[in-house]
Amino acid sequence: ENPHITKEEWEWLRSVDINTCSPPTPVQFVFHAALVGAASRLLHDLDIDTDLIPSQRLYRLQVFQLQFDVSFIILLPKIEDVCSAPSYSPLKSLPVQQGCLILPLQVFETIHFCAYSPEFISTYCRLSLFIEHFSTFIQYEQRNSLLERDIRVYGDILAKLSEFQQRLENIWKSVRWIGNVASTARDKQAKCAVPLGRLFAITNGLDDNGYHSDQGTRSGSTSSGSTLHLDVSDLRPRSASSIGDSPSEPWLDECFQPRKAHVSTGVIKVYAAYQCGLTSGTSVRLQVASTTTAREVVALVVEQLAKAAAECGKIVGSIDPDDFCLAAVVGSRERRLRDDFPPMKLQNPWAEGRLFVRRRDSVLAALQKGNEAVV
Repeated sequence: ENPHITKEEWEWLRSVDINTCSPPTPVQFVFHAALVGAASRLLHDLDIDTDLIPSQRLYRLQVFQLQFDVSFIILLPKIEDVCSAPSYSPLKSLPVQQGCLILPLQVFETIHFCAYSPEFISTYCRLSLFIEHFSTFIQYEQRNSLLERDIRVYGDILAKLSEFQQRLENIWKSVRWIGNVASTARDKQAKCAVPLGRLFAITNGLDDNGYHSDQGTRSGSTSSGSTLHLDVSDLRPRSASSIGDSPSEPWLDECFQPRKAHVSTGVIKVYAAYQCGLTSGTSVRLQVASTTTAREVVALVVEQLAKAAAECGKIVGSIDPDDFCLAAVVGSRERRLRDDFPPMKLQNPWAEGRLFVRRRDSVLAALQKGNEAVV
């Protein structure tokens, strides 16, 4: 289970077929629009030719979680462009000018492990070097041995080292997912990805019911004693934004046309899982729209708690909402919501849990506060 993507959202991408596809649910449509918008912005930033964008592909066999707070979906080029030579790159400008570098797969793999799994790669390198060095030494001693007993002992040691080496290789192969993805992406028979053009076509064919809304009004109060009233109007839900000054294309323009629909609202209670200057267990009750995102909820909660602390005479330093995230806690499990996910779209069991605002780098803060609340 991934903390950034729900099962319902991921099933939508996995179920998209080249020929037919059932309409998405509202939750799936928000995910669909965000995914298409992010892919389009990335390709535009890389200065990919507009005519080539529909042929780029989204890898849909797996969503990769590198760390607890880092997940991503792979965007693949055309089959013939996977792991192609730099001279055949579809980038119109020099890669350095686009803020990126073209690297051999093995170099990128090494950098990737050093960035996201430094302990694993360092342990693997040490073990690999030790086994290789020790095997060479034992082989040398075995060749120089005159007694049969010593030769057998060295032979047993070499057999054990060979077993260790094989186990280490199996572990290495199991974590080298980058090479596996590249091999699958080059296979013309594998149905591992969906073209962006297909996703654009689905976006254009969707009806206007129940996917977007223009505005929401929310009010909130803190449960620590004082009541704060908040009236925020003309807040538009976060949807896939336009591509900026990219060349105009009909399918690209139609992807991001604003759509109107009825807005449902509800009340959520959000607890503070950080030092906000108020008593432990302080919470904020908010009335939010079904399209209100986690980022907007975090900003409102942080702002209201800061005001409440100031009214109580507590000195709280400068707080940046971008340093915080929204997390749902159920028992001993936590799911961090991505910034553009609407909390009203949570499904069971997460919908029955508690919502906490915590610092992004305080991974266990929400779980600790949640267990305290249960006690």
